[in-house]
Amino acid sequence: MGLVGFPNAGKSSLLRALSNAVPKVAPYPFTTLHPHLGRVRASAHTEFTLADIPGLVDGAHANRGLGHSFLRHIERTSLLCYVLDLESEQPAISQLTKLQRELELYLPGLGQRPCLLVANKADVEGAPAKLRVLRSAVARLRAEGELSGLIGGDGGAGAGCGVGKGEGEGEGKGVGEGEGEGEGVGVGVGGAPGGAPAEAPEMAAAAAVLPDVLRGSAVTAVSAKQAGNLRTLVLRMHAALCVAKRLAHQHEEAAERQREAERRWALVAAADEEQHGQGRGRQARGGLRPWQAAPSPWREQRLERFASIDEEDAPTQ
Repeated sequence: MGLVGFPNAGKSSLLRALSNAVPKVAPYPFTTLHPHLGRVRASAHTEFTLADIPGLVDGAHANRGLGHSFLRHIERTSLLCYVLDLESEQPAISQLTKLQRELELYLPGLGQRPCLLVANKADVEGAPAKLRVLRSAVARLRAEGELSGLIGGDGGAGAGCGVGKGEGEGEGKGVGEGEGEGEGVGVGVGGAPGGAPAEAPEMAAAAAVLPDVLRGSAVTAVSAKQAGNLRTLVLRMHAALCVAKRLAHQHEEAAERQREAERRWALVAAADEEQHGQGRGRQARGGLRPWQAAPSPWREQRLERFASIDEEDAPTQ
């Protein structure tokens, strides 16, 4: 799992608070120049790896600000965790759309991978109002069919592509019952690695019930100083990571079945073409041998020559 965000969004502080890693933390941008890894303990017997990806800037897909060096690390992650800065003057929803745009321009499909949304620095002044605006904007985007890779949160209209009981307004093209009204729960499924298409039966097999910890808002508000919120974030990260891995496994199985079906169709088509080709050849020759059925100018010239000789040798009367 990778923490993705703009410089000075608080990714290193979160990594310090959540894991055993000790990255450098300072109140200025570009403190992190190399990815840092940390092991996060979700339970007594469960851990997962969390990566702090250096901050991206506008134009990172064009290698601005060492963008390619940072983006290539994101390719290795199975789950993205967008860290949105509530203290920044830039709206949080704008941060999200710009980050996804940079990922998509760098590698098509990368911005649609399974993801979580984390609103960081929720303890600063004015954060509650910004958080409400962010959650409203996220619900609107999901209603419009955007944020297809977002895991968890309120289903709402158009969030039927999910895992669990997504009692949202929209048709449930995913796991669970996606029709009805009221608050819904869904796990959005975007493009799978490798471009394998998602199918509802595979998603249903991947996860029949959405974990309770992923229910509620799609945006997790945290602060590095609030232990309770951090514990909730860890549980949501672990649950979302499990769902993302199961879905990726199902996507790979579906892609393998598709490739096997294509191979079988190719063999059938080749055999059919060979059989029809032999039939057309026999029909064109009319039972004659190839050199007898094929037109030959030399053969026609010989027949004409033999006919002229016969006429010259014929007796006159």
